[in-house]
Amino acid sequence: MASNGSRAELGSRIGIVGGGILGLLALKNLKEQGLEPTLLEQNEFIGGAWHYTPRTDQTSALPMTSLNTSSQSCHFTDFPFPKGSATHPRSGEVEKYIEAYAREFDLLRHVQFSTKATRIKRDDANGKWDVYSVSTKPGVEDAGEKRQTFDRVVVATGMLTKPVEVKLRGIDKFEGETIHSQKFKDPSKYEDKNVLVVGIGATGADAQSFLRKSKARSVYLSHRGQYYLMPKMVEGKAFDHSMTRRALTIIRGLGDLWPKACAMVFKMALISARRKAWPWLDKHPSFTAPRVLDGIEHRIPIVSQDLPDNLRDGSTQAVAGVREISGPKSVTLTDGTVLEDIDAIIICSGYHYDFSLVEGAGNPTNPDNAPDHYRRIDAAKHKDPHDAFPRLYRGVYSEQYPESLAFLGHFLVMKPPFVLYDLVSMALASVWSGNAPFPTDEEIKQDIDRHYDVVVDTLNRGNMPHMGARIFGSDTYNWLNETAGTGVTERLGCFSREAWKLWWDDRKFYNMLMDGVDSPAVYRLFDTGRGRKPWPGAREHIIKNNEVVKEMGEKWKREQKKTEGFDNAIAVIAPRIRDISDMATVTIARPVQPDIQYAPDREKWQARVARRAQEPNLPETIPSGLPAQFKSDLVWEGSTLANEYDWTYVLNTEQLDELDTALAHFKSLNLPLGFITQDTFPLPKLHSELRKLSYELHNGHGFFVIRGLRVDEHTREENIIIYAGLSSHIAPQRGRQDRQYDGKPADVVLTHIKDLTLTKERGQIGSPAYTADKQVFHTDAGDIVSLFALSTAAEGGTSKLASIARVYNEIASTRPDLIHTLTQDWQFEVFGTPQKSFTSRPLVHYQPATSTTPERLAVQYARRYFVGYGALPRSQEIPPISEAQAEALDTLHFLGEKYAVNLDFQKGDIQYANNMGIFHARDGFTDTQEQQRHLLRQWLRDPEYAWETPGPLKERWAQLYEGITPEAQVFPLEPFIRSEGNKSKGRE
Repeated sequence: MASNGSRAELGSRIGIVGGGILGLLALKNLKEQGLEPTLLEQNEFIGGAWHYTPRTDQTSALPMTSLNTSSQSCHFTDFPFPKGSATHPRSGEVEKYIEAYAREFDLLRHVQFSTKATRIKRDDANGKWDVYSVSTKPGVEDAGEKRQTFDRVVVATGMLTKPVEVKLRGIDKFEGETIHSQKFKDPSKYEDKNVLVVGIGATGADAQSFLRKSKARSVYLSHRGQYYLMPKMVEGKAFDHSMTRRALTIIRGLGDLWPKACAMVFKMALISARRKAWPWLDKHPSFTAPRVLDGIEHRIPIVSQDLPDNLRDGSTQAVAGVREISGPKSVTLTDGTVLEDIDAIIICSGYHYDFSLVEGAGNPTNPDNAPDHYRRIDAAKHKDPHDAFPRLYRGVYSEQYPESLAFLGHFLVMKPPFVLYDLVSMALASVWSGNAPFPTDEEIKQDIDRHYDVVVDTLNRGNMPHMGARIFGSDTYNWLNETAGTGVTERLGCFSREAWKLWWDDRKFYNMLMDGVDSPAVYRLFDTGRGRKPWPGAREHIIKNNEVVKEMGEKWKREQKKTEGFDNAIAVIAPRIRDISDMATVTIARPVQPDIQYAPDREKWQARVARRAQEPNLPETIPSGLPAQFKSDLVWEGSTLANEYDWTYVLNTEQLDELDTALAHFKSLNLPLGFITQDTFPLPKLHSELRKLSYELHNGHGFFVIRGLRVDEHTREENIIIYAGLSSHIAPQRGRQDRQYDGKPADVVLTHIKDLTLTKERGQIGSPAYTADKQVFHTDAGDIVSLFALSTAAEGGTSKLASIARVYNEIASTRPDLIHTLTQDWQFEVFGTPQKSFTSRPLVHYQPATSTTPERLAVQYARRYFVGYGALPRSQEIPPISEAQAEALDTLHFLGEKYAVNLDFQKGDIQYANNMGIFHARDGFTDTQEQQRHLLRQWLRDPEYAWETPGPLKERWAQLYEGITPEAQVFPLEPFIRSEGNKSKGRE
């Protein structure tokens, strides 16, 4: 390697090709260690595959794609995901996180956008690299190649650029659509179609999931062998939360001594995890003979939460491998089965790593550089002729030019990807900056030859999905840490002096590092004085990270206990309902209100459930015309929702600036606040995003949170203008929350939710909204309820949302008699109308599907209307509720708790919830003089997407939305108690 002699003479200008996470990490870490990197990115955006693009020649995550590893275990080492992020964030949230990382470390000014590298060539005359590129900017694509010269080059294009092309036998006969998964961009186009997914890997698992969610008629998943399947979540925590540093250290140590034994142990551990999560899969054809389970070195594990359920209920059908296309729409499988009427085939065959960008001797797959010219690997039994072995030291450095050419993305060890490539690029920067010793020529050759032997051996025994995998053994992992200067392997999991000192001086923290969450920040924890920079916030983050994960597990345990009461009660009542069919009918008159208060009492509820089991002739079927089970995206459970839905929309700097511009525009008009509309508060760029969110609100999961408003930078009135203006693009119609303000008639369209028990009006409070008490599950009035956090409580006040449809499904399957109760008329108190003290209507409203709308289920109620609260007890003029109604109220609440999602409501958040399909609650909270919970509320309606108002609610909805004029709208600047929650005004 003649070039090695000139290492000290190399300059510091480095060209990086690719602006995904690999390139950005290289840019940040090279820059951090004093080098001068420039990044070439072919697109107008960063983030690589995490940025969705409809272009079919570029691989990208879909909007429904989520991280398979958790946000607590997989983030950049000195830049965690923001507080409140989903455990497994969706692609949109990941993209925003990557963009925030680039802004935090000032990376964008080093990026050449719309610059596509076409070839990289070594100039041996000057020892530098010429990078040729073309512009991808519209209008200048034909400008020709541009050449830039760099001292060194990092190829960071990743492993998802070159699809593995598979031509199915007889494919020319097929009249449907056949695509590689790279071109799978819009699952909705397969609605009501029969789709065959070929190949089971991470992409195949995602494809079947997205197709099911997009209402494909039939989904067939074709695969020949068994596979490793892991859950995303286990007992409330992510699966990878259990992969502690101690466990991984033991695995690596075992891999050093007995690699094949280690692989077998790992294989059995993965099988055990699958069996624990889904024991019934043991008998599923996907996991039984004749299919065979290859060793862990031959198959990458799949992480999926819904594939097992789809297999179990048959919505995804596992089938054998494809033998041939046997007709225009038919496929014959290897077991002789013929699939008919197939509309589309999606081939999930993976990708090859593409080294062709580098020409000549620098290409690490050039056979001339290999001692055996790759004869051994080409002769291996399971070698794919399209896969080339790259001779790269530690899977990164060019063998021929290790001082100036590196490749990122081909190397794998057992670490989450964001962490691994942060660590890899730290090591790269340390070596190239001179902060770490350079390997000798002999060390380079030995490492490459040793890995070559492993790959050849593996390919003689079976397939190898990734030639760069160095899964077991500690050698490469230790080298990365030592070279990067993390100090981790010198202090954790070993018996060095530094390790003993840390254990002795800080034992609790040491044990957290070894047995707690394997937090990425550990790689920035120790200040070793060499290599990468430490992060001052690392220790604090590691502690908080472990606290978050611990609370996730504790919350799961609490939720399990909550459900025991209901499940036990059902176990008691179900056989009794069946046994009382021969008993005589007994009518029990209940002239007084049952023993029920605003705060639900679990023991009283369980006793009532058992008592009512003695009542004869309880209906065993649901009322005619209602669905046995409701199906839509609105049916979800809080414990798993984060795996499939990212409900947080984080505003970026550009969008926040656009809001400030709109604020300035409205203020310049000198109009009353009632004139806030889409026109007077224009958001030309953000508008389309907000309309998508409104669609999700009405046709998706029913809620979302907008995060990041700069509350402290604005006055109270300006915050109200921004809140109303932004909301006008989501739901332009504001609802009336009160008809009087300050003793005068008014259309009050905004109210304050705040603890007012220390004010002079405390004796008049008849609603928990104006206290720090816990609020039970309920709905507000109107289509959409929105809350804007001006500030949060010092402690508590967690916002809880639950799917009404999921609660309905539980009651319908276990207590159909309560569905009868909920669909019969209840007596609601009418506040502020002396002519009418109460009205009657059901709590549950069902609308069958029409040619233009799906079936819909709505619940409208507030518990205080039936049991009273504070200064407004239930009126004696209203008939008491029945025992059945009392049980129904408690059941709604406790099932709401069982299936709720908890929102980490932060200052500057706006929460929007579909008030027809979602009901909500709030934990009690504690304010201090310095920090007090203060929310603003609007009741909104979007005429474009609004659900049809159920007949019994139309009178109430007319009171909310009709006859409101801009001139009469009032937006109070300070908290007040509205009429319906005020003893002195609520009953006149």
